[in-house]
Amino acid sequence: MKAVSDALVQAITHLTHVPGEMVTTSGSGLDPHITLDNAQYQLDRVASKWATDTKRNPTEVRTEIEQMLQTDSFAPLGGLVGEKMINVLQVNLEPAKHYGAQRLGACEARIDRGMGCSSG
Repeated sequence: MKAVSDALVQAITHLTHVPGEMVTTSGSGLDPHITLDNAQYQLDRVASKWATDTKRNPTEVRTEIEQMLQTDSFAPLGGLVGEKMINVLQVNLEPAKHYGAQRLGACEARIDRGMGCSSG
C-alpha cells in the first residue's frame, strides 16, 4: 500500500508542473498557438527525439530548440497583454529546416495548398 501511495504522490507532484492550458484548452487544433510555458514543458521530450533522429548531442539540440522558441515567441498586442505565445506549426517546421528532414518539402507543399501535414 505504501508503494501505491508513494506513486500517487509522485504522479500528483509531477502534474503540478503541467501548464494549465495543457489540460484546459481544446484539442481541436483550431488555435495554432500555445504558450511559451507549454512549449518549454515539452522541450526535453522534443529535443531528445530530434537528438536521437539526427545523432547529435542532446544538450546542444535542446539549447538550439530553446533558442528557436525564444526567437519565435511573441506576446499579444505587442506585449501589452497576455503570456508569450508561439505558433505550433512554425515551431514544428523550424527544427526540420535546421536539422534537415526528408519529408519537409512534401509537408510544406501540403501546407501551401491548405492541407495538413500527416505523419503517415
